[in-house]
Amino acid sequence: MRFKGIFICSVTLLMVSCFSVMAQKTVTVLPDFKFVKMDGTLFTKTQLKPQEKSIFIYFDPTCEHCQKEADEIGKRYNDFKNVSFYLISTSPKTEVNTFMQTYGKKINGKKNVMPLLDPNREFMIKFAPTQYPAIYVYSQGKLIKYFSGTTNVNEILAATK
Repeated sequence: MRFKGIFICSVTLLMVSCFSVMAQKTVTVLPDFKFVKMDGTLFTKTQLKPQEKSIFIYFDPTCEHCQKEADEIGKRYNDFKNVSFYLISTSPKTEVNTFMQTYGKKINGKKNVMPLLDPNREFMIKFAPTQYPAIYVYSQGKLIKYFSGTTNVNEILAATK
């Protein structure tokens, strides 16, 4: 009986350890994805501009850190050259629109800024973020830098150089 208890505890600890390591694994190659543009059409990896760096920002409209990050990026928007921004959220379209109009107003409507909806929660599964906002900088499909949580815009900018 005692052996059985020790065995169950050991297996449980092993499984928890494995899942923790897996959850923290950063995706180094841009995975395939299907997100939804604000007009309802699909957006996939094949539509990325290969000549530009891509910044994926996973956010929640109610997250204060996300709100601040969007505002700070907006203040430095002109410093980002040859960069496309993709702001992904699992929240409803109305909440994402309100977020963009309120906190992302300096970048909202820019040709290289695209808010995207993730109704199937693909981002969480394929990119494995650990908290909001999660910022991934990619170049030609390879991860340059991953930022978790509030990040100084200078650091994000440096990753695009």
